[in-house]
Amino acid sequence: MNLLQALTQPLVLTALIGCVTLIIVTAIAARIYARKLHVRELELKVEREKVELVRADLERRKLLDLLFYLPEDTKVLNRVSTIRSLLMSIAEKYIDVETRMTRLELENELKKLEEISQNLEKLEEGGD
Repeated sequence: MNLLQALTQPLVLTALIGCVTLIIVTAIAARIYARKLHVRELELKVEREKVELVRADLERRKLLDLLFYLPEDTKVLNRVSTIRSLLMSIAEKYIDVETRMTRLELENELKKLEEISQNLEKLEEGGD
C-alpha cells in the first residue's frame, strides 16, 4: 500500500482533519487567553493608579486638615495664619509662573510654525 492510498483511508483522513482542527482551535484559544490576560493586566494597572490617586488625595486632605486646624494658643494661631498666607502667596506665584511659562511655550511653538510655513511657501514658489 503506498502513501496516497494510506492517506485516502477514511480513518486517516478523519484523524488528520481532527488534528488540524485541534491545532487551529488551540491556537485561537491561546490568543484569546493572551488577550484576556493583557486586559486583566491593564485593569489591575488602572486599579493601582486609582489607589495611588486616592492615597495622594488622603495625604493632601491630611495636610490641609493640619493647615486649617485652629489651635487655642494665640502664638501658634498667629504662626498658622502666617504659614497659610505664605502658602497662598506661593500658590498665586506658582500659578502666575505657570501661566507665563505656558504663554512662552505657545509663543515659541507659534514662531516655529510660522517659520515652517514660510519655508513651505518658499519651497512652493521655487517649485512652480
